[in-house]
Amino acid sequence: MDFSFRAKIAGPVDRVLVMLRDRLTDLVPFLPTVDAIAEVEREVDGPRVRIVNAWQGNSHGVPTFARPFVTKAMTAWHDRALWDSDARTITWSFEPNRFQKLYTCSGLNYIRELDDGATELEINGSLIIHPEHLPLPGPLARKFAPKITSWAVGKVQPNLMLVPQAIQRFFDSERAAAGT
Repeated sequence: MDFSFRAKIAGPVDRVLVMLRDRLTDLVPFLPTVDAIAEVEREVDGPRVRIVNAWQGNSHGVPTFARPFVTKAMTAWHDRALWDSDARTITWSFEPNRFQKLYTCSGLNYIRELDDGATELEINGSLIIHPEHLPLPGPLARKFAPKITSWAVGKVQPNLMLVPQAIQRFFDSERAAAGT
């Protein structure tokens, strides 16, 4: 199932790009469903930068009744991203630490400068549940895979939308600290 959304960030495009690519860990205090982000790998080839980040989420976005059953491993994942600074694009994929074959989630994002000096972050992705890896009998898994996909996109998209909001709150906190 495909998803797409756009967010406006009141900050210059190059600064937004640097926050997302090089200073992602500074956003953790502004991401309520994330406990930690650690850069695992970085490979620079001119304007192209390949980065692998390890994310540790938490159960804040999980329904209360399910929280006792959610382990730290279930809320951990790696994101693999190829940044093209010249094109201002990010090709990405998520890889869960648990249930690696259960789904694939990947996409292509754009960072654009707006006429008013702000930045637009466009996030495009696709999430596919692989029914053959669901812990259900085959026919039942195939029947429920579309519903599970819709539910999962309903969880992934709001969490992805938290990132541009976190950048905006980070910029706002810097302005407040500077008294401007």
